[in-house]
Amino acid sequence: MPSTPAWAGFQATTLALGQNFPDPDIVKAGAVYHAYATNGDGKHIQHAVSGDLVR
Repeated sequence: MPSTPAWAGFQATTLALGQNFPDPDIVKAGAVYHAYATNGDGKHIQHAVSGDLVR
């Protein structure tokens, strides 16, 4: 049975990240969303956290 993505049904009105964050993937752990991305700005793996995917 396929799982429902963390972002399903979510519609943002502004960008949550105003930076180079290519190929993102989102994981929800408890009440916190963790976003991971591929190379950008000379980093190997980027990580960002949010409580609501907006900030």
